[in-house]
Amino acid sequence: MKKSLPKLLLATSAGLLLAQYARAEDSGFYVTPKLNAIIARQDHVDYDVGGGITVAFGKYLDDEKTYQFEGEIGYLYADTSSDSRNDGHADFIPVLASFKINWAFSETMNFQFGPTAGFTFIDGPLDDAHFNFTYGGFAGLNFPMNDELNMEMGYRFLGTEDDNNMMVHDIYFGVSFLF
Repeated sequence: MKKSLPKLLLATSAGLLLAQYARAEDSGFYVTPKLNAIIARQDHVDYDVGGGITVAFGKYLDDEKTYQFEGEIGYLYADTSSDSRNDGHADFIPVLASFKINWAFSETMNFQFGPTAGFTFIDGPLDDAHFNFTYGGFAGLNFPMNDELNMEMGYRFLGTEDDNNMMVHDIYFGVSFLF
């Protein structure tokens, strides 16, 4: 799974390069590469702080940019903590959809929140690699820099429907390139 990270970084870099040449024409589409810091919890396993990278592709659904629909794929990882009974490493590949609601505080800052759902491929120390239904919610801040660039940061909780009760606490930072 660690061999996939360079490919994901290369794809993200290519997306950033292409987005750099895009011009904002109010199409409402955007791409957002994000850096993630995670804390994962699972029955009988505690993980050290992990990390990863995700890339979101989305569209604003109205002219005021109040509502967004977003799809996201990424790679997240965490090692088990030294005091855990189960030694190992966990890889997560989330494929998620989110509905975002933006509440404008001012022209330079929005509060974002909403639900998230999708599937996550998990390869961890408790069981074989498998897909799980994933649900969650998020809250964060979005800072419109200009017509073509936004910065965002926030917190997201993700949980899975499986026998081992995986929970992920995700702090993220991203830069959105608007088309």
